[in-house]
Amino acid sequence: MILSRKNPLCISWVYQYLIRGSSFLDISPTTTCGSWMWKKLLNLKDVAATFFKIDLKDGASTYFWTDIWCDFQPLIHVSGEVGTQMLGIVRTAKVADATDAQGWQLRRCRGRVMQEIIEKIKCVPPPRPEAGRDRPLWKQSQGQYEEKFASKATWEQL
Repeated sequence: MILSRKNPLCISWVYQYLIRGSSFLDISPTTTCGSWMWKKLLNLKDVAATFFKIDLKDGASTYFWTDIWCDFQPLIHVSGEVGTQMLGIVRTAKVADATDAQGWQLRRCRGRVMQEIIEKIKCVPPPRPEAGRDRPLWKQSQGQYEEKFASKATWEQL
C-alpha cells in the first residue's frame, strides 16, 4: 500500500509525516523518524522493490530518479548521485518534469553510463496528461504484473 500510494488515512499519515515529499524507496533506514516497526519496513524496501513497478501514464506522481518506471530499477541506482547533476533533473523531480510537449527534455552527456540511461529513457513513451494517472503494478509471477497486490503470489515468489 505504501508503494502504490493508495489513500487510506494511515497511508496519508505515513506520506505526510514519515515520507515527507519523497519516495518510499529513497528513505534511509537510519532515519530518526518513525517507530522500530517503520525502520524494519525500510530495511525491507529493496526486497519490496523487486515486486513493484510503475506503469507510466501522466508521470505526475512518479519520481524520476527513485521510483521504478524504467528498466526495473531506480535510475539513481544506475547513475549514482552525479546523474542528477549530469541530466539537470533534481532528485525530487517527477517524471513529468523531464518532459514538455515535444517529448523528453534531457541534457546531452558524454559518459557511457549516462548515455545508456538516456537511451533507456527514450525507449519509454513520454508521459502525457491525457493518458490518465500512473498505475502501480505488483508482480504476480515472472513477467506478469497487475494493479492488485496478492500476498499469496508474493509469498510464493519469495
